[in-house]
Amino acid sequence: MISKSKKKIVPKIFGNELKFFQIKDLYKDTKINKYGILEPNEHSCEVDIDLLDALIVPGLAFTADGERLGYGGGYYDKLLSMKSFRAYAIGFCFKFQIIKELPTEIHDRKVDYIITD
Repeated sequence: MISKSKKKIVPKIFGNELKFFQIKDLYKDTKINKYGILEPNEHSCEVDIDLLDALIVPGLAFTADGERLGYGGGYYDKLLSMKSFRAYAIGFCFKFQIIKELPTEIHDRKVDYIITD
């Protein structure tokens, strides 16, 4: 169930960048893409990322200090490195996904918080 008290903003990939859209109803405002993943439909309203308070950042693995191993597209690293991006970046994962160290590159960006089981 999606809470009615907060705005729900979800990402969609366009070319090599992420754009964000507000959804009010999970089923009316989304469609299944070619990968079987729900994404905002053409009726969803685009949202300026500068207005976000928090962002859940996906990852395959994290370190305790917030380094993350993403899925290889660089979409979130690009977003997190934007000067105008001020939202808290939050990684959600299971305990087994937190490891001691990860190979990192200059463009990799850390998350501010990690929430785990």
